[in-house]
Amino acid sequence: MSLEEMALTRIQRLAQQSFKTFRLPFADPKFKENLYKTVSLVNEIQAQDANLDMNLLEPTSTPTVSTPPVTYVKIHEGDIFSMGIFILKRGARLPLHDHPGMYGILKALHGCLRVRSFSELPTIENHLPNASLAKVLKTVAFHADFEVNDKSQSCLLMPVEGNIHEILAPSGPAAFLDILAPPYDIDGERDCHYFKEAHVKNTESAANGFHFLAEIPCPSDFWCDSSLYRGSSVDNVLPPLAESS
Repeated sequence: MSLEEMALTRIQRLAQQSFKTFRLPFADPKFKENLYKTVSLVNEIQAQDANLDMNLLEPTSTPTVSTPPVTYVKIHEGDIFSMGIFILKRGARLPLHDHPGMYGILKALHGCLRVRSFSELPTIENHLPNASLAKVLKTVAFHADFEVNDKSQSCLLMPVEGNIHEILAPSGPAAFLDILAPPYDIDGERDCHYFKEAHVKNTESAANGFHFLAEIPCPSDFWCDSSLYRGSSVDNVLPPLAESS
């Protein structure tokens, strides 16, 4: 490690490696090597590396129906990648949603998280009662259902594998670091879509290893507020191309 790299915090080193990784085309021979370097750095991150405000994890003294169940702390948003922290109150969730054509890295920083994920498959019309359902249902394969905590390794989602997931805080407040590349683009082809599992009569989907998802509006029990990031700045150690938009 160079003297310059030694002077950086873990979060800053991670941001630099994230930029180095995700500026590459996914098909580049060097991409996979750099991706796993990024994952390795994410595995080292703890709450104190981001100077996470632990007060955000305290239960709200007088919760109301208007109290946001999730708080987002933005660390970086640019054209190459985004980095931030999600804080979930007990019982809160990020509903089942996708990441179109994106990579994602998730690392628990506090508490326990349950992650359920699916991988998209080509639509299997001949397993549906009628062809019209193929236009409104997404065919997926179950990928994983597991729990992580701050001692766990990070979780990697890919453009197809495990790309649709739901994240819950089942037993108490929880927080996780989230890196997405490229970031969501609500005005382009990378908007976030929400889903629910659809049970189609007269099919044997589960027995054949696949499931159906129906797109839905953002669920009413999910919304966020935001809080300021209190850790070391990453924008000032990234090239101009990666600066926040």
